[in-house]
Amino acid sequence: MPFCLWFTGIPAAGKTTLALETIKQLQSVGVSCSLVDADPIRRHIYPDLGFSEGDRAKNIERLASIASLVLRGGGNACVAAVSPYREARKAALQSIGPSAIELHVHCSKEEAARRDPARKYWASADAYEPSSDSIVLDTMARPSEELGTDILSLLREGGLIPSKGTLFIGRWSPFHMGHKHIIDEAMKEGSVVIGVRATPLTKDDPWTPAETVQMIRAVYPSTYVFICPDISALAVGRTPGYELKSHIPGEDITKISGTEVRELIASNDPRWRDAVPSEVMRYLKKRLL
Repeated sequence: MPFCLWFTGIPAAGKTTLALETIKQLQSVGVSCSLVDADPIRRHIYPDLGFSEGDRAKNIERLASIASLVLRGGGNACVAAVSPYREARKAALQSIGPSAIELHVHCSKEEAARRDPARKYWASADAYEPSSDSIVLDTMARPSEELGTDILSLLREGGLIPSKGTLFIGRWSPFHMGHKHIIDEAMKEGSVVIGVRATPLTKDDPWTPAETVQMIRAVYPSTYVFICPDISALAVGRTPGYELKSHIPGEDITKISGTEVRELIASNDPRWRDAVPSEVMRYLKKRLL
């Protein structure tokens, strides 16, 4: 289930810093997440809003709408916003859904003033209303790396992210139903991270690594997909701390060949559409037009 982490607290408490650290740690276990940062959104998208109580409430409502759109698309969101009013935050989280979690990023006003001597938005600190049931993360007592680890543990305990992960590396040229089968099987056990080998562009391999990443993300929008070097070997230590697995699908899946799919596409044979996921088919049809 897609989730939303709502980082709230007084200005300069460390909300954006902690949200970015959490996103970094989520990516390391194969879970993608988008940052919804109130400051640049207010500055560039909603410059009409001031800092009256009514405008602050509107800002919270609009941030919740953005987060909801991210979740509706299958992604996860980290919202970083002062969002000082308790009832407005409660309404925002309820509008997002049951997987929205309020995280109170705490520091004292004195420490916040030291971090932000210009004291921008300082009236928000005086107006801030903490919630009695929010999870408190003290940025004065512990570094963001440790707090980020705590947040991931919380997500695991709530079943919002898997406890184990699997790394796949390949060309995926193009990403077809055979690939989807083995990744879907791995996802039953935990999260998945997908590496796309940076192979040279050739007539037989006509998609750039960036295009391949887009294909895979069309199928798995919440999965961390990255471009890696064109490796030819995997080296492990004597006790690497993880197992090397082989996912062997049935004959109906193994007969799907990337080479054959590329040949079908090159010859404009419509049978290629049956060999790739519908999301990839739509992506490739746009590219081929």
